[in-house]
Amino acid sequence: MLKNNIVPIVLHRVVESQSINFEDITIDSLKKILSKDSSSYITVKDLEYGLVESNKFLYMITFDDGYLSDFTIVFPLLKLLGINATFFINTCNIGKPGFLDWQMIIEMNQNGNIFGSHGHNHLKMTEISMEESKFEFNKSKELYEINTGIEMSFFSFPYGLYNNNLLELSLKCGYSNCCISKHGIIYSLESLIPRNSINGSMSDSDISKILNPTGYIRAKWILEDATKNILKKIIREKNYLVLRRIVLKFF
Repeated sequence: MLKNNIVPIVLHRVVESQSINFEDITIDSLKKILSKDSSSYITVKDLEYGLVESNKFLYMITFDDGYLSDFTIVFPLLKLLGINATFFINTCNIGKPGFLDWQMIIEMNQNGNIFGSHGHNHLKMTEISMEESKFEFNKSKELYEINTGIEMSFFSFPYGLYNNNLLELSLKCGYSNCCISKHGIIYSLESLIPRNSINGSMSDSDISKILNPTGYIRAKWILEDATKNILKKIIREKNYLVLRRIVLKFF
């Protein structure tokens, strides 16, 4: 049983100066996220084996989608700071322009970083059949292990969408833990791992609140997730994303 308060964070593409998309963050924001002492950062593998014990906040930094910036921007900074992170990749994009290739992934892995699957095609797995979902789980794992010679044990659900049947299927396909996009702090290891998103709309103050979540902030997360889920059920996922872009534009 872990005794820590671990703050899991999900990031996407990192850009030089100005965010292009909602999920992008700048290098300055990334440096702020990585500004704690290097011993404060763990990977999902450390979490799995319970290799951490501390009376302070620890941070599990994860990156989704396998963007090229993981290698060109994130990896050099991680090496400089002596920090490792966890990267979830879509294997259909490996080697395409703007994404990681296998040699980059192997080099990052050799330096202590951990890779997991984000599905083969980055599909909304709650909207496809279980047979198609099984392919997503198995194909990405197979391609990764063939090309790297390293076992893949971790999964991140695309768009954070999952259900109990998919979670059960992931375990049958050989994954030990799955990440979702629900807010939360990790106290003990479970099959589902929550993650707190940091994106380009957030100020330094917003990032600080995520890195140092008070009881008030945690309560706010619960309310925010509940409201989000209700909105998605009422207006559907696609319309929710449109509404989110409109709100962020004006506020």
